[in-house]
Amino acid sequence: MRASALALGLAVPEEDALLRAIVDASGTGDVVRITLHDADGMPELDAARRAPAAPEPARLISLPGWYARGYRLREHKLTSHFHGVRGRALAGARGADDALLVEQSSGRVGEATNANVIALVGDVAVTPPVDGLLPGVTRALCLEVFPLVGLPVEQRPLLLGELPQARGVLLTTSVRGLVPARSLDGAALAEPAPDLLSALREALEQAETAELLPLPLP
Repeated sequence: MRASALALGLAVPEEDALLRAIVDASGTGDVVRITLHDADGMPELDAARRAPAAPEPARLISLPGWYARGYRLREHKLTSHFHGVRGRALAGARGADDALLVEQSSGRVGEATNANVIALVGDVAVTPPVDGLLPGVTRALCLEVFPLVGLPVEQRPLLLGELPQARGVLLTTSVRGLVPARSLDGAALAEPAPDLLSALREALEQAETAELLPLPLP
């Protein structure tokens, strides 16, 4: 959030203010969503709690023309999230859970409506480079921890046509962690081997725990 505020020229909140917002968040649940508002050059934070969604395997559709390289605003998590809301609505109308945003001309995969994408192509985990897509915090951790369990990672263009032959397709989010994709446009996808998925999730959880910040007392 602070990095995006700097990049966009918004008021930058202090770390203590972010932690306090988490403690004082309204509602119930283990997930806290914080929204930053720039009020005449002063940062204002709203925080609300909700229950996390289960990391159940996801059914996906593809949305060609919904990803554009070079669109820098997409590299920040903004409150204007029409593409995500509409993309999930289109997925639901087709009996799916989420949608992959794809470049029309090349077939390059960008991201899902609210998640990054990693495909297990051969013996390598492939994820699209950050170019007009959100550089998610869970994606960043995956780049660090996947090699620790013997799975190299490549940041390179990922084509929609590669996914049916992949050993697994994963969505990465800060709330649900690693979510395997079950199908794409109605066709079944291979799911990661259970022991590999378990090892990746455990390594990710350990990395997340190591980066926890102490919250102030209520």
